[in-house]
Amino acid sequence: MDKINNFSDEDLKQLMKKYKEKQQRYDLIYNEQTIRNERIILNIHLEQIRRWRKYHTDAFRQAMDTSPD
Repeated sequence: MDKINNFSDEDLKQLMKKYKEKQQRYDLIYNEQTIRNERIILNIHLEQIRRWRKYHTDAFRQAMDTSPD
């Protein structure tokens, strides 16, 4: 592709259009994958918070338990 100076003006326009369309498809795929990855990261973070809350809530309940053993 380093010999683009041998193309006509019309050929260059078509090539530009082709590669712009190709770039748009790649951008769309990239954006969709980015959204999926962000959702996975969010779900992992939410699970970490859920586990942290459960652990600390259970620990608090045990600390507050005044019933005789």
